Amino acid sequence: MVATPLLTTELSESQQAVLQKYLVEAETTWEEVAHRVATYVASAETTPGLQKYWQGKFLSILLPMKLVPGGSILANCNHGTRGLLNCFVLSSEDHIHDITKLVSDAVLTTKFRGGSRD
Repeated sequence: MVATPLLTTELSESQQAVLQKYLVEAETTWEEVAHRVATYVASAETTPGLQKYWQGKFLSILLPMKLVPGGSILANCNHGTRGLLNCFVLSSEDHIHDITKLVSDAVLTTKFRGGSRD
């Protein structure tokens, strides 16, 4: 973990309510979520030095909420499906086997927090 000053981001009541959806395991604060997200995204780098550098860069915009990633990113960084995209494209041909696969894919997409919730 990158050493950063201890911050406590003041969240509005509505921000706190939204944050509850994205807390993982023992997390209780925005700072903990930001560290998890920054660490996971920076892990794509090939060396520990680059990972630490990018983790610090990500934290510098996440902690003060200059950037708040989409819900799937907050929920799945180093947790769940690790699928970070909010959008999915499903299509099929007009054939019973393709349609059946489309239905199966749609169910799995919804299971893993993708697609419409309406």
